[in-house]
Amino acid sequence: MNILDSRLGRGLFKLALTSLFLVAAGLSPAAAQSAAEGGTMVFAHEQEPGSLNILHPSAGGGAASATGGLFNVGTYRFPPGSDPVPFIISKEAEITNDPFTVTYTIRDDAVWNDGTPITAADYAFTYETIVNPDWTIANRRPYDLITGYEIISDKVIRFDFSQPYAYYQQMFPLLLPKHDLEGKDWDTAWRDGPGVTNGAFKFEAWQKGQQISFVKNEHYWADGPKLDRIVIRFVPETNTLLELLRSGEIDASDPQPQPQIISAVAGLDGMKVNARSGLVTEFMRFNLKTPGLDKAFVRQAIGMGIDRVALVENLMGPIDPEAKPTQSLFFEPTSPYYKPNFSSLDYDPAGAIALLEQNGCVRGADTVFECDGVRLEFGYLSTSGNERRELTFEIVQSFLAEVGIKVNADFAPAAIQFGTRLPEGDFQIISHGGPYNDAKEILTVYGCDSPTNTTGYCNPEADKLANQALQTPDAAARAELMNQYEAIIAKDVALIPYFGLPRMVVYNSKRVEGFNVSPAQDGSVSIGGWYWNWNSHEFHRVQ
Repeated sequence: MNILDSRLGRGLFKLALTSLFLVAAGLSPAAAQSAAEGGTMVFAHEQEPGSLNILHPSAGGGAASATGGLFNVGTYRFPPGSDPVPFIISKEAEITNDPFTVTYTIRDDAVWNDGTPITAADYAFTYETIVNPDWTIANRRPYDLITGYEIISDKVIRFDFSQPYAYYQQMFPLLLPKHDLEGKDWDTAWRDGPGVTNGAFKFEAWQKGQQISFVKNEHYWADGPKLDRIVIRFVPETNTLLELLRSGEIDASDPQPQPQIISAVAGLDGMKVNARSGLVTEFMRFNLKTPGLDKAFVRQAIGMGIDRVALVENLMGPIDPEAKPTQSLFFEPTSPYYKPNFSSLDYDPAGAIALLEQNGCVRGADTVFECDGVRLEFGYLSTSGNERRELTFEIVQSFLAEVGIKVNADFAPAAIQFGTRLPEGDFQIISHGGPYNDAKEILTVYGCDSPTNTTGYCNPEADKLANQALQTPDAAARAELMNQYEAIIAKDVALIPYFGLPRMVVYNSKRVEGFNVSPAQDGSVSIGGWYWNWNSHEFHRVQ
């Protein structure tokens, strides 16, 4: 396929990317230069949030990650290479079984940005807000498992559950201030900017379509922050981002790994990368309400028609020569629990054609199959301006054409793709990335009763397994349940995973330092996913 070697000079790109990633792999978060207190950092992010109401569906997952972690922090922190660390609480949460309860003891020095102490009443108010049917909440799991709570003291609260919950450390990744929000309409309260919050920074201003700015929280009760101000500029176009990096108008960014950026950054003086691998997967999803895609054999033919090995070799191989297609959403190949559940979708073009023909599909004059009067031609939604995703589409389009399935580019800016079209189910095929690697997250996307499931996929047997996993604290037993779950969604072809994505920050080390990217997810419906800003209190200018 000529397309695999036609853009940006693949050989040169591979050399540049490999050398850059080697620098990133051995990079210490601490810089040799001395740290300067104060100053402003300008950070570029691909997607603008739909709102700053970080529990509302309009916030958008990736965009909320870029902002929410700056102004609001939660019960635990998730540093890279570490177990969860108690943060707002002064010690590990206390757990009991039969019945299952979780007790939090809040730090004495934890306060909101107006100096008001964070108390057990704030935990209770946050819970009550999430489960209140009057408010539009992106996801109420697992708070709907809570049957009640007891405020033991100003700093101690116990939550009672209807069943055990394995991911309890991921609960309450954000808190809401009762003294500021009580009595207000939560659906509108933080849409254009939060007031009282508890992060290292606090909201300053939002110029829609351009940037959001945050300033130092003078009442921050943990270490830092070292910067006076962080400005997040919204830069959805790859070429624009490159211009801003070259000109020095931005100090840092969190681009997705793609050829243009990596090869260009490799030649810029002082530019470095902090990167980590993690279970963040690029994949194809389907809207099963679309005629043709509602048939599992059509989705299976699509999976068998894509050479995912070639996709990985050309898009991820320069970063990791050993990279392979993702065969499990939940476990990396080095995990003792790993099973290649998606290997049933390995490349088999002859098998894909035979599968279609066995189900009565016939080729038209232009070689595109028609099944029961439905032409196998679909729109493929992804992120415009993202060079790697555009190239991914072109490769996928070429492979599928060979098996008689036509996909057409239906690209949209990130804000539209994630802010309106995905939440509203306005797509046929969609490609993007996500850390859907535990039972809670996968139920959010594919659960039969999930309000954020816009794919139309529903398998009660799969839901039952995932819900059992939520109640299983033992890691090995939980992994077995998740592998059984994954075998079902692979057989149903609910999605087609492409490859894993390293998460990274590109930054000018002569201007700013302190980055230590965590690939972990904090379990939030709004601040979830990997996050570059978990340690924003350590970001600093370089003298």
